[in-house]
Amino acid sequence: MNENNEKQVKTKIQTNYLDNINYELLAAMEVDKKIYEIEDNYTNKANPANLANTKFAYQEKKKNLS
Repeated sequence: MNENNEKQVKTKIQTNYLDNINYELLAAMEVDKKIYEIEDNYTNKANPANLANTKFAYQEKKKNLS
């Protein structure tokens, strides 16, 4: 293998390595984004004001059915 071929192979290996790192970072970012969405959704549902509204709505509906 001549010097030019060695440089090309080395460059290709480095490029593949960097591509793999970028894909892993993108995947990690997507996981983080999904975790934040789940946390936000959970936080909104667990918000005391939302719980109070839900309880009030349930009581009103129950009263109307009676």
